[in-house]
Amino acid sequence: MLILAVDTSAIASAALVSDDAPAGAETPADGNAGSSAVPRIVAAFATEDTRSHAEVLAPGINAMLAEAQVTSSDLDAIVVGVGPGPFTGLRSGIVTARTLSFVWKLPLHGMMSLDAVAWSVAGSADPGNVGFDGTFQGTGGEFLVATDARRKEVYWAKYRLADGTPELIDGPHVG
Repeated sequence: MLILAVDTSAIASAALVSDDAPAGAETPADGNAGSSAVPRIVAAFATEDTRSHAEVLAPGINAMLAEAQVTSSDLDAIVVGVGPGPFTGLRSGIVTARTLSFVWKLPLHGMMSLDAVAWSVAGSADPGNVGFDGTFQGTGGEFLVATDARRKEVYWAKYRLADGTPELIDGPHVG
């Protein structure tokens, strides 16, 4: 499965994410290639400019797809970050994703941006405990995800790892 992920909750960004096994990888014993593969980023686009989401996102996605030699017919779905984040930035990403979904006739799914970070942590962490170095330090597999909300605030949510899957237990909040 090849997914176009778009998030503008902080910066304008997009990625092609695949759960198919990379070329040369062994096929699982059940013969179902990709069923147990860990999702991987095939290509990515991001800009640090927080004031030009609408202007750079679509051309950035186009360039990323061209560089990865991927067309819309190769995609299976689009996932878009729905915040928390500044309204104007989120709106740019959501409108771009909805437009591409409509034009390319692809399913569109929304995902809380903090959940995406939590899934990244869950995929790379030891389920015992998470510190700044990517290893867990606390107890019970609980951790916080926080992102810059600007104006001296952060968006945050609390998660618990349940069998390697992040479970939202509090939030999202801004503080």
